[in-house]
Amino acid sequence: MGFGNFSSVELPTDQGIFNIRVLPELIMLGAKNGQDVYTFLEHYVMVPIGLRPLGQALAFVHRTDVFEDLFLPSIRQELNAPQRLLSLLDRTGNGILLYFDSLRPDAIGSLQKGLDSTVKYEPASMESVIRRFAGHPNISCQLTTVVTRDSEKPIPPRFGSIAIHRLDEVVDVPMPQPVRSLLFPDADESIVLRKCLSHFALVNGIPQNDDPPFVRVHSSCATGDINASRRCDCGPQFRKAMRRMTQECGSAVVLDDAEGRGVETLAGKMAFYRAALGEKLDTYAAMRRFGYPTGADGYGPDLRQFAGPAQLLQKIGITSIILGTNNRHKAERLEARGIRIAGTDRVVADVVHPETEGYLKAKRDRGGHVLGALKVA
Repeated sequence: MGFGNFSSVELPTDQGIFNIRVLPELIMLGAKNGQDVYTFLEHYVMVPIGLRPLGQALAFVHRTDVFEDLFLPSIRQELNAPQRLLSLLDRTGNGILLYFDSLRPDAIGSLQKGLDSTVKYEPASMESVIRRFAGHPNISCQLTTVVTRDSEKPIPPRFGSIAIHRLDEVVDVPMPQPVRSLLFPDADESIVLRKCLSHFALVNGIPQNDDPPFVRVHSSCATGDINASRRCDCGPQFRKAMRRMTQECGSAVVLDDAEGRGVETLAGKMAFYRAALGEKLDTYAAMRRFGYPTGADGYGPDLRQFAGPAQLLQKIGITSIILGTNNRHKAERLEARGIRIAGTDRVVADVVHPETEGYLKAKRDRGGHVLGALKVA
């Protein structure tokens, strides 16, 4: 099927102000019961607002690798490579940071399992993705490619005292027609979208007693966790939970691979952001505007059910926890999956940026999060 439509929005970050532009790629897997089944990748660029669009610029190509970008740098208490590059690009304005998405070979087999017929996996080349972005308005320059690293490395089973676990889960992605038409206007309405999610758990040793350990189940957020966006508090929450995990024996951080409250699409999330900015909507109202329903509990929209994270916790023998969360609905949904919530501890950013304040108020008023007083910088 090829590329879909760009989805973009201005993104204030800790490193400066950027435009984030997401390019979805639709890939056919085969057919099931007469319906075509596809998966999708999401390549995206971070473009400094000071980029000089004429002449030649650097394209730092960073292969998307959630595990390396989030967990290993956080354990080492250092900024990850993307944030260092973003800081450089903000200062110089002479390049872009491109995140090149790809599928692991084992993920392809998982995605095609159970299909009546399959087709050969044919992703776009890195060069074709770079050419697409080079021709985008406000970039329109010759890009000199610099590949920052190769992400095809095995995941270490242990990092110091930290044990690392992974669980892969294949899910159908419920994408309402307004979002699908926006991202993939040429795709047939009857196609099935399928995605392979990778959930990770980092566990700090063995508990010293029988008390339930502290566990943070953190839903992935490429903008906040990796690129330090100030449109949400995900990055500060993640880093705070990671610091606590490394300090408390037996505690854990679980990454729920669930971009955008479970919508599983970064490009879709950019559409919500754009609606929130242009139509003065909060992010919950923006999701409803694109066809996502409010949950049965009256809050949301929030599609997360935490089946994968709960299964991963049970697999490694953690069934009773002190949950690090401000969201009581997360606790309820994990308990429905068999995880006993012995208590909750709030995970609140020490200081809230002004750009984040409206987002947090929406989480409190529309998402039922317990946040208390917000300390705005």
